[in-house]
Amino acid sequence: MRFQKFFEFNQKDLEPIKSFYLKDDLNPKLWEDFKLDGEVRENLLTIARDFFETLDTECEVKDIALCGSLCNYNWSEKYSDYDLHIIIDFTDIDDNVELVEKFCDYAKKQWNSNHDIMMKGYEVEVAIQDEKDLKEGISSGRMGGVFSLMKNKWIKKPEKVEFIPDEKTLERKATVLMDTIDDLEEEVDEDKYTKFKEKIDRVWKKIKKYRQSGLEEEGEYSTGNLLFKLLRRNGYIGKVMDLKKKSYDMQFESKFFSFFVNDQIPEDLQKKYYGLDREDIKDILTSVTDELDMVDVSINFATDRGILRDDKIEYLDKSNSLKIQIHFWLNEEYTRNQDMNIDTSEIIEKIDEYLDLGLFENLGYKYTVDKRKVVDKRFMNHPEGQLGPTIYSIFLSVDFKKLN
Repeated sequence: MRFQKFFEFNQKDLEPIKSFYLKDDLNPKLWEDFKLDGEVRENLLTIARDFFETLDTECEVKDIALCGSLCNYNWSEKYSDYDLHIIIDFTDIDDNVELVEKFCDYAKKQWNSNHDIMMKGYEVEVAIQDEKDLKEGISSGRMGGVFSLMKNKWIKKPEKVEFIPDEKTLERKATVLMDTIDDLEEEVDEDKYTKFKEKIDRVWKKIKKYRQSGLEEEGEYSTGNLLFKLLRRNGYIGKVMDLKKKSYDMQFESKFFSFFVNDQIPEDLQKKYYGLDREDIKDILTSVTDELDMVDVSINFATDRGILRDDKIEYLDKSNSLKIQIHFWLNEEYTRNQDMNIDTSEIIEKIDEYLDLGLFENLGYKYTVDKRKVVDKRFMNHPEGQLGPTIYSIFLSVDFKKLN
């Protein structure tokens, strides 16, 4: 079985290694004598500006840059895309750079998942990069050619080097990782969330470490960086992301409760009347709940004096608004290990930090909150288990007339 897997890897999943050989020239569809095609440049600037406007963030755009293989000699007809980076100073948004990075990463994922933009046969992928990180990446050699779209000139011109990828080493390291990932796919429904999360995080950490150390020691043509690109191009990075998402969602079979009085609203109608459904809210709160493992979350779609009739919400009083109630509870394990009176101020502060980034305002929702900084040690029984006290509630207001 192992030999069969290895054979299959060599036949199919190791094929992208051939794409790592360098070309003699930059991509002729985009470049002529190191000058970028004018139409491509204008379109990329438009996409970047449209994306940035969706963030509703007041900070200065330092530059809009084109990075990656399409700015270098390692471009590939099959695998390359436009790495379109909006360059800002993260501290212009908030001093907590790590938090801003998570916010930007979420915004990038949302945009890229909702758009499929192709130009001259290559997909456009947008990202937000800290100005400091860009400068460090260029000076350290981690980044190759970088082109300023705003200034229409090279920030760093690509250098032509002699390079031949170490195919045998790439095959050996990739096969071990792919084998591990395939085994994890078979275990995802068997292990509990915490145990499986440790396994998939260990693999992902190893992949990232290969790439990071490779970039720092040898640059973009290092074996570690090429290994990462190989796993991305053959779909195994996607498998890891899918496994992380699936394992994360599994925990909410018990963590995302909905047991309030308005459960008569089916999930297929939530999007129609609320503009969001439970899955959207899970995605929005992922960054919060992934960091705060001591909380459970419940979501309740409330109809404030509304009734459901023939798959349509009708109001007794049309002036009322729909509401989405999101409640954070201390989980049973955490609560049992605390004193009788529990100080939740640090947890609340962390939730506040995420909300201050505009998780809901950027989608056009107004909300109020209710916080409990000190709570009594108590439990609520539920078929899925016991819940500790509620510490934080968010009440989203939805304009019924607008959505109806």
